[in-house]
Amino acid sequence: MMQFALHGRPRSRLRLGRIAVAVLLALLTAAGLAASAQAATYTVGTNNDVAGACAPSSQTCSLRQLIEYENQLPATPSPPDAILVPANSYSLSNGALLITQTLAIIGAGARTTSVGVPAGIPAQRVFEVKPPANGGESPSVVIAGFEISGGTANESNGSFGGDVYNSASLVLNEDWITQGSASSGGGISNDTGVMAVQHSLVSRNHATSGGADSGGIQNHGSAGAPGKKAVLLVENSTIAENDARLGAGIFSWSDEPDGNEISVVNSTIAHNSTKEETGGPARGPGAGILVTDGTSFVVNSIVAFNSESTAEEPLTYTNCSTTVPGGTTGAITSLGYNLESGTDCGFQMTGDKQNGEPQFGSETPQNNGGNTDTLAPKPTSPAIDAIPTSSLFCANTDQRGVTRPQGAGCDIGAVESGNAVVIQTPPPPPAAPPTLVTTAPPSVVSTTSATFTATVNPHGLATTVHFEYGGTFGGATVAAITYGSSTPNQSVPADFANHTVTATVTSLLPNVVYHVRAVASNSAGSALGPDQILTTPADPPPPPPVLGKTANVAPVSGIVYVELPVGATLASFSPSALPLQAFAALTKGRAFIPLTEARQIPFGSILDTSAGVAHITTASVASARGKLQFGDFGAGIFKLLQRRRQRGLTELDIIDNHSARQVCASKGKRARAASGHPSSKVLGRLRVTSHGHFTARGQYSAATVRGTTWGVQNRCDGTLTRVVRGVLSVRDFRLRKTITLFTGQTYLARAPHR
Repeated sequence: MMQFALHGRPRSRLRLGRIAVAVLLALLTAAGLAASAQAATYTVGTNNDVAGACAPSSQTCSLRQLIEYENQLPATPSPPDAILVPANSYSLSNGALLITQTLAIIGAGARTTSVGVPAGIPAQRVFEVKPPANGGESPSVVIAGFEISGGTANESNGSFGGDVYNSASLVLNEDWITQGSASSGGGISNDTGVMAVQHSLVSRNHATSGGADSGGIQNHGSAGAPGKKAVLLVENSTIAENDARLGAGIFSWSDEPDGNEISVVNSTIAHNSTKEETGGPARGPGAGILVTDGTSFVVNSIVAFNSESTAEEPLTYTNCSTTVPGGTTGAITSLGYNLESGTDCGFQMTGDKQNGEPQFGSETPQNNGGNTDTLAPKPTSPAIDAIPTSSLFCANTDQRGVTRPQGAGCDIGAVESGNAVVIQTPPPPPAAPPTLVTTAPPSVVSTTSATFTATVNPHGLATTVHFEYGGTFGGATVAAITYGSSTPNQSVPADFANHTVTATVTSLLPNVVYHVRAVASNSAGSALGPDQILTTPADPPPPPPVLGKTANVAPVSGIVYVELPVGATLASFSPSALPLQAFAALTKGRAFIPLTEARQIPFGSILDTSAGVAHITTASVASARGKLQFGDFGAGIFKLLQRRRQRGLTELDIIDNHSARQVCASKGKRARAASGHPSSKVLGRLRVTSHGHFTARGQYSAATVRGTTWGVQNRCDGTLTRVVRGVLSVRDFRLRKTITLFTGQTYLARAPHR
């Protein structure tokens, strides 16, 4: 849990009071930003460093865009707003994140959320907190739960504060400030501002140019604004492994005689180093804490193993100093229960330990639990239980969030060890599958094309999105949907923004109900959008059929398929882009296409009406007088033909099921052996109701009519013709004779004996 308040009880010794009042006001003001349920809360939607306008409620804005939005508000919202930053890495390339409005910026934790400047970017800070340029109200800001790294400040951008610059009121809570570089304040510069560093780690920052001072934290007063001092609180934090020419850990100095104020409470300042800089002034003492102006108060803290170093000379330990050559003199005051590895800090109040050995469990900060690394003392350390429970600051939690005390007393420094059960940092949230935020209804473009749209949030993982679609034919229900076709995958970046993805498909069939859904996938799983219905419109009716060339065909019921002659083309009859259902008849060895509306097809086409009925209209010699012939044909597969010299006679050649013919050959032998006759196994069939000049041609006979209802079957033992209503003529090919059949009669043109 992030803490946003000064710890402790009312005190009688009020030398810390001036600092506490100023800092406490800043803390409480800023704390309300994150805690208030009424504050507007916005969530960063992308880890890209995007600038410019963005609607804050869209969940697509970058961190920079949300900060810019807040900066442009005419007044501070009441209560102030908060920006939530999901776990991710946020690299800045468009300058420092300038904050001039009161708000809280809350990350998911310093171990999972980083914001910084990548290598190769010219001098650029990470965060700048300043009063607005128009002279408006100075902001109070909380920045919590981040690793902040890689910033640089030199002469080109003001020299102060590599990672963080503050000239207003700022709370850094549960942050890791690292790898910053500056002329002054490699990690942090508090320049005439009020700042609290709580439950944080400031490490591995550098001051290597210009004045080359203040490796970890600079606390600077005035800066051209007479009477303005800098106020700094470091509480339950670790400042380690920073380097500079002067004041490697903390350096506080001012242009004003009144000086600055510093409070160091329950913290650890260790292993910081002042180093010689090429061409610069000589290094100085006070590698841990250097105060040349104003006052500093230290309580319940460890200041140890800070040093001066060169390549030629032995290491010299120098924890504290209050002077630099030619400068003014400040003061470092102990309020008790401090441990220093030397004597130069002058800690001689109640409970202070000079020339002490803190017995850290590691040379460098390690993950001992919590959101930031720490220097934890061993169980034998003199820091353990050294602070009585009655002491002012023996309360609340340590840098990691462990409750104080854990033993007979509290421990000196940033870490409460004793019998503590270390609170391990919660693992980052598991990678989440994408979310299909919305799926817009499909948009019809034409009878054969449509556009699909979906909005997807990848939840920080590289994600692909595509659309599945398939048509339903002949009254198929939703339960029978097969999404047999899909659009190509489209990639969306690994961020937390909502991305709109669209795809346009062509070669759809007209007059068809399609079912569409979006599919988003990443390494954590997949998300399926809702099934949505798209109905393509029908084409205009075809022109009249042409004698001997074309026929008009329309589905009556069920599913009807058409196979065009080799070389023939029709608009949108393109099997390569059709849904899976379009290939339902491919098992028959043919490239059939579903017939979904009235079409004009060339003669020589093959129709599959095994599961449906087709209405066929053809021309005749009387068509010039407006007379057409037509019929309904179903239950079979046939080739459609018409020859001019036969006066418009339309021929339907029945095509057998070849797998059935193979069965017929094997079973026929057994049937002939038993009865002396071939099997009556059906090979192919056709049922017809017609008005006009049509003939259905089987293997052994052809039936010709002028308006009747009949059926023809190709069987193993011959071709069987049955009249349901009317009169027809049957031509027996083997006997070379014509038989007239009436309603209810049948005729079998027998197959020759083998």
